[in-house]
Amino acid sequence: MQVTIVIPTYKRPAYLDRLLECIDKQTFDDIEVIIVDDNSPNTEEYEVVRKKYENKFHNFLFIRNKKHRGACYSRNVGIKRSKNNLIAFILI
Repeated sequence: MQVTIVIPTYKRPAYLDRLLECIDKQTFDDIEVIIVDDNSPNTEEYEVVRKKYENKFHNFLFIRNKKHRGACYSRNVGIKRSKNNLIAFILI
């Protein structure tokens, strides 16, 4: 059974890095990770984090909103892209 973790984020690439490191250390490895960047201005920092983790998970998706819409909107974007019925939400 696979679980999707939806992570809306805005202006917090360092927190995202720490969170993904923690998720990567979990013993349960059938995880889909969907990150929705809510149009943060620091795109270069997010790109570094994305590249660091994109190959560590079986299913990894990084989405960037075209404009800042808020956490609820970003969470719904992640839900729509999820492939699973079990979804965990983390807000950073």
